[in-house]
Amino acid sequence: MYRYVAPALLTLASAAVHTVQVGRAGLVFVPETISAVQGDTIVFELFPGHNVVEGDFESPCQIDDDNFYSGPYSGTDSGAKKFVVNVTSNNPVYYFCSVQRHCHSGSGMVGGINIPFCFLGFFSLIRQRHKCRSQERSSVSISFSCYSVCHRRNR
Repeated sequence: MYRYVAPALLTLASAAVHTVQVGRAGLVFVPETISAVQGDTIVFELFPGHNVVEGDFESPCQIDDDNFYSGPYSGTDSGAKKFVVNVTSNNPVYYFCSVQRHCHSGSGMVGGINIPFCFLGFFSLIRQRHKCRSQERSSVSISFSCYSVCHRRNR
């Protein structure tokens, strides 16, 4: 009986809690990226005028009903309101702030969990998309090709 309980306790004991400040330093998530494993917990501390929504690579600033969403918080009590996400896989997760145009603005308020190293350009892409429309196509093709290479390696 004890050998079945011990692995479960070890899993709980090794789970980490990661904290992300949402909007405390302006239109950014701090930290912007997190490395987490299945069983870890992410605690998003929501600051006034911000939220957190899970997005995806293909449409990083679009709300999808199947993804996590902290809800609309008008007053967030300077980080006192928290939104908790349990990490259920080791796959990459992309998220953004959907308030007004925080994700679409030049700052591109985006973040991620388990982002492949070669894919960190995703954040630059989001920021540049709205500054330089003429360069969007070349940036997108580079990022998509990096995305497929990284995701093939990680499967």
